[in-house]
Amino acid sequence: MSTKEDLPNVFLFVANIMDYGRVIMTAAAFYYAKHDPGLFLILYFVSFALDMFDGMAARYFRQSSKYGATLDMIIDRISTSGLLIICSHFYPEYSLVFIYLMMLDIGSHWLQTHSGFLDPNLLQTKGHGFNDNHKSLEEKFWILNFYYKNKYGLLFVCLGAELFLLQIYYLNFHKELLELNWFKWLLYINLAIYSLKQFISCIQVVSASQRIVRFDQKDIMLKRIENKHN
Repeated sequence: MSTKEDLPNVFLFVANIMDYGRVIMTAAAFYYAKHDPGLFLILYFVSFALDMFDGMAARYFRQSSKYGATLDMIIDRISTSGLLIICSHFYPEYSLVFIYLMMLDIGSHWLQTHSGFLDPNLLQTKGHGFNDNHKSLEEKFWILNFYYKNKYGLLFVCLGAELFLLQIYYLNFHKELLELNWFKWLLYINLAIYSLKQFISCIQVVSASQRIVRFDQKDIMLKRIENKHN
């Protein structure tokens, strides 16, 4: 039987250490966000790039953890939220739009992650349980399967959405870029991808909420059965 001393230190898993690095880079990036856009973009994008490799590291070293999955999601959310806040300062006339986008981003992903920690199949035994990862859940909406289970789909949507926000961020310093056709077309394409990501977030709210409610309903049913036998 394993003792506590035999258990691995989850805090020091390779992927989690990479995520700590992401936190430091993200914090440093926003320190420079208002006065050094070049350095901000470098730090922000390095953090974003590490996000693509931490999952690979977790699988390679067989160090997947719920702490790591949660940490990864939180870093993604605080990075995007910080960028939306900066953009709301640069474009105050759209500040309410940025606030709503931040609400949708945080709320939808929190619901998805929380619902991933509830395994209805374990209700028959202990009543509570955990899935390996909120990205591995079975979804009834094909677009969520495309987003979470197709690595190219996930990369395409996330990269395009981040590039859109970074483009409008950088435009605050260099509005003359709108005169370049390639930049303008890239902006339109990334806007379409960003809009798709917001649609996916709305579907995610519905799907995750339904999953949590199903858990509640089965939990209520089991409690009723238990009360009948008592």
